[in-house]
Amino acid sequence: MDETAHHDRSKPPLFGPTCSATRLLHLVGTVLDEQHPTRLDRLVPLAAQMVANDGGLAESTRTVVVTEITRFGRHCAHLGIDDLTGIDPAVVASYLHAPVTRSGRHHPPARSTSRNRRNAVRHLYRTLRRLGYTVADPSADLDTPIDRSPSAGFCDDLDIARLRRAAPYGLFPSLLSIVLALAEAGATNGEIAQVRGHDIENDRVRLPGGHRLDPRENPLTAWGAAAIADRLTRLDHPDQALMAATPDTTATPVSVSNAFAHICA
Repeated sequence: MDETAHHDRSKPPLFGPTCSATRLLHLVGTVLDEQHPTRLDRLVPLAAQMVANDGGLAESTRTVVVTEITRFGRHCAHLGIDDLTGIDPAVVASYLHAPVTRSGRHHPPARSTSRNRRNAVRHLYRTLRRLGYTVADPSADLDTPIDRSPSAGFCDDLDIARLRRAAPYGLFPSLLSIVLALAEAGATNGEIAQVRGHDIENDRVRLPGGHRLDPRENPLTAWGAAAIADRLTRLDHPDQALMAATPDTTATPVSVSNAFAHICA
């Protein structure tokens, strides 16, 4: 293959609207051209690129998986691992349980964070096999308690009061109260990121649905209605997302998860 042809193959943008089949051919061609590279600084971006263009995954799932695959690559680099052959179950386990930093302090990762991390590692190795690598998933046999955690309990009145104290409204602009108000109305993280000013009417919220949920209209709690009413007075335009700082920006499910972590800390 001449240099011109090889250069043309590298032109498609990283997260462009190229169809999945064309993107897959491009990535497979790149891997073949480079004789199945194993250096993580090359391999991780290729895998993330493929996941980002996987039409079989919900957009929110692609966003989380790509983010965590990239973080896993950085984690390996921090450990001095720069090649695929250096990754073993112990390395993956250290990533699954790596602490998170909030307000300058280290905390154990939430179960959902560890699940997202492991899911990303599994996507990484599944993607490598699709690209022709003969690799086993080092996370497959990990004894992770996150798989056997008991069903989530329910919040009693004291729990709800504590969460509301951690997400005040009215004193200063804050999106924490919006996250909690919409969660009390039954919204998922993805829906919370999408709700806009015009979706609120008569103390009810129109939720857009998602990968496994139909659109619906749910009532707000009295506290939630008051918190959102305060937020509506601060919007620049009724089409603005409640979680967006400006009309031309958007929030993500990941930012909503981070807000929940802050509330529950």
